[in-house]
Amino acid sequence: MFDSISSATPGIWSILFGVLVLTTGCDLTDNPLCPAVIEPAVVVEVRNAVSGGLEADGVTGTLTDGAVRDTMIVAEANGEGETISLQGALGRPGTYEVTITKDGFEPWVRSGIEVAEGECNVQTARLTAELQPTSDG
Repeated sequence: MFDSISSATPGIWSILFGVLVLTTGCDLTDNPLCPAVIEPAVVVEVRNAVSGGLEADGVTGTLTDGAVRDTMIVAEANGEGETISLQGALGRPGTYEVTITKDGFEPWVRSGIEVAEGECNVQTARLTAELQPTSDG
């Protein structure tokens, strides 16, 4: 009886054997399956402190961790192509100083932003920069 089952379904036995080999010794609670995505250490949404509107177009953002300096890039834009947020330091834990600058606004600086390593990636720090217009802006 077993001979007819095994000869009729050899593919199933190969799959089961493969699963057994791949999972032997695996403890999925300690070794999670992680996506192949590198997360940013810091994401900053940029707004106008007076109007509350988005203010990220034309912004320059930098992240500094000791001697390492990273220029932030666009993380997200809305349907009109208006920049909402910036991101930087992909996959790199550390303690950051975040600087956001834009003509007509006071620089926005935050220090001591700690980004820890998570199970699969960094634990992204999400900030909101509320830019204050300058008196001549």
